[in-house]
Amino acid sequence: MVNLIRLLVQQGIIKPEQGEALMRQALAEAEKARAAAPSSPALAAAPPPGTVRVPYVPETVKRQIKDEVRQEVMAQAKSEGWAQPNQLPGWLSRFSFFGDVRVRSQYEFYPEGNDSNGLQVDFSAINRGSPLDIEPSTNTAGFPTLNSTENRNNQLRLRARLGVNVALTDWASATIRLATGNNDSPISTNVDLGGGFTKKDIFLDQAFIKVEVPFADARVGRFSVPFFSTDLLWDEDLNFDGIALGLNSNLLWSGPLTATLRGGAFPLQFTATNEPTNEAIKSRSRDKWLFAAQGQLEWKPIERVTATGAVAYYHFKGVQGRLSEPCATFLGDECSTDQDRPAFQTKGNTLAPSQHPRAGQRRRVRTAAVFRPDLRLPPA
Repeated sequence: MVNLIRLLVQQGIIKPEQGEALMRQALAEAEKARAAAPSSPALAAAPPPGTVRVPYVPETVKRQIKDEVRQEVMAQAKSEGWAQPNQLPGWLSRFSFFGDVRVRSQYEFYPEGNDSNGLQVDFSAINRGSPLDIEPSTNTAGFPTLNSTENRNNQLRLRARLGVNVALTDWASATIRLATGNNDSPISTNVDLGGGFTKKDIFLDQAFIKVEVPFADARVGRFSVPFFSTDLLWDEDLNFDGIALGLNSNLLWSGPLTATLRGGAFPLQFTATNEPTNEAIKSRSRDKWLFAAQGQLEWKPIERVTATGAVAYYHFKGVQGRLSEPCATFLGDECSTDQDRPAFQTKGNTLAPSQHPRAGQRRRVRTAAVFRPDLRLPPA
């Protein structure tokens, strides 16, 4: 302080008498402070452990400390989700929802010249119902047939799907999707509007767990078509039940050419445990399976140009229709090969009778999808 006052007097900023007055005032305040202070440092109160005395903190240091504290608090607030009162907890961020709703007007037109004599047999209805009597002399009800001549106009149809995906870990996830649809059609999630304002059915469309690592992936449950294909082979609304595996070459080599190998096992139908119901001796298990393998190559020489090709092998086990043992259809609705009936079939399947008539009884048959079009009934 003394040096500062002398410098001010020398520069002519203050007068000498003013400098002397400031000197006397500073000396008087210093003497007063000494008198108030303890005479010995030992008499002063010892600071608590960990105390650091800072007589002066520059403004730049203050601002730096304030900015660091603000950044730490904001980072903690974002990570714990309490910065914004309306923000959901962090664990909910692992859930993602998806879905769609579609309404359409569907028209069905049939060309002129289609057969109008009722020869378009509805084999699906036969498989769902009782054995069919094919003797014209005794069958007075006729055959269930499909429409092939009368157009259908303005048929309103609805499709609604809602799903949730849960990220279990960085490499595993679970997906569940509900959808409208008909319970006897695995290739459509449409439902007809109308029906006297009745409510529409909701089904479990997908439910699976997916594990994915850099070179492989696996899905278990009910999921979309896991193979590279087009609508000519697998319908886009079809879902597979079972397990699917995939291996890719991204860790083996890099470049415009990649290779993928896929495979899986898919149950199509399990034998009922108590088949036939009204018989003391039960049928042995004859489950239906699909085993599949596919190799795929993808070539991407330049941006926005990709060529993909694949070769697949599909092995169906236990789906071929069999001729039943002679059975008394008038006593019940079960025969030895009833379990071979397909759960669902389209209009393009190859069909053959599967129920054997007993001698002296009317001929009643079911149909089953087979892969041998030359399969015939033996003489009655």
